[in-house]
Amino acid sequence: MLKELLEKIDLNQILVSQKDYAPLPPYSNRIFWGSISQEIRTYYLERAVEFLNYNWPSLKATEYLEYVQNGNRSHFEKVYFDRNKAIEILLIAECLEGSGRFINDLINGVWLLCEESTWILPAHAYTALPDLTQDIRYIDLFSAETASLLTFAHYFMKESFDNTSPFINQRICLELQKRIIDPFLRFEDMPWMGFGGEHVNNWNPWILSNIIPVFLLIEENPQIRVAGIKKCLLSLDNFINEYAPEGGCDEGPQYWNAAGASMFECLEYIFAATDGKFSVYDSEKIKNIGRYILHTHITDDFFVNFSDGASKMTPPYELIYQFGKQIGDDKLARFGSNLLVSKPFSDPNLHMYFRCIKNITLHEEITAHAKHQSPVTAGDVWLGDLEFMAAREHPESEKGFFLAAKGGHNAQSHNHNDVGTFILYYNDVPIIIDPGVETYTAKTFGPQRYDIWTMQ
Repeated sequence: MLKELLEKIDLNQILVSQKDYAPLPPYSNRIFWGSISQEIRTYYLERAVEFLNYNWPSLKATEYLEYVQNGNRSHFEKVYFDRNKAIEILLIAECLEGSGRFINDLINGVWLLCEESTWILPAHAYTALPDLTQDIRYIDLFSAETASLLTFAHYFMKESFDNTSPFINQRICLELQKRIIDPFLRFEDMPWMGFGGEHVNNWNPWILSNIIPVFLLIEENPQIRVAGIKKCLLSLDNFINEYAPEGGCDEGPQYWNAAGASMFECLEYIFAATDGKFSVYDSEKIKNIGRYILHTHITDDFFVNFSDGASKMTPPYELIYQFGKQIGDDKLARFGSNLLVSKPFSDPNLHMYFRCIKNITLHEEITAHAKHQSPVTAGDVWLGDLEFMAAREHPESEKGFFLAAKGGHNAQSHNHNDVGTFILYYNDVPIIIDPGVETYTAKTFGPQRYDIWTMQ
């Protein structure tokens, strides 16, 4: 799909230049940032105050080694994600307030990220500790996310950083070049890319949605920039081609947040960077990939949790709303806006930093759209490729019986030997459930996966 469109359209002619590309209102737009609701401002400023003069925690080699030694991945990951989250909160708070109060702590956090030996988590690494004698030739989920976080720190704070020292922005760009741009362009054997005929899952769009802004906002050479975006789109095409026309996600609705939703983010970046000239939103497959999240919704924040997923989650309502708008599906857009209204403001799940900032910029629009909207259900659902079904006693209501069942096969991504499993609710109350998944360890994705009781 994307490959065919690339053969018809010359990206060199339609891609907006780096200096003209603005995916979000810049820090200097004080009118916009000053217009954000008090609810959001209070939420972030109160959190950011906790990180003033912050004593940044250390990433310990012994905690990195734990994954190989005993399978534990959570000790290292907690510190890793806490540091990144602190930077995100400081960045958003500084954009909202605009006083410079958080910039020094932002600089410390950004510099620490640049100093990290690797951005790849131990669970995704090929060696027990980072091997710095070798060129970087691999990008994982969270090295890509760290790259995106640094990219947007650079985008918003470039001038402020330069006022302190020009070496801050230089260092950010150097690390992004070394860890992301160079290895992405040089190598095609990262399995998540799909260029070797591998089955690709959520890793593909999740990583690409974080790499695309690096090329669009950081890379100054027009030829390299176009080459990077073209390769991203060709890799994303490998992901889209895995899907049946009905758009079902074999990894379950929680991983749709990283699969279909991240695919949409990729398409949105390119749509905006080409002034709408590169678009596949008329494709029924693309539309159905968006609708999948509604197809698996039960009630409130309950979703069908076949595969690795929780039964309760908060999907990215701002992306669901945007997806619905882009494909002309008011029902999907209403579903997204209703999800926002059903709960107070909070960060999106996962660690998708651009998604969180985009959420802030759309919050008022989505809230206004949701006023006086009735609940949305998908009614009865059948996805033949997955052999997934869902049915309601009352198709337009969340009351009465709800049944979901799964056939298919057990070789799907994140599978739990799910063939034949079913879930039953009555009047919003779970009656028969899928127990879901425990905390990830080395065993979760190793040869002993099906010794875990929840996988049986």
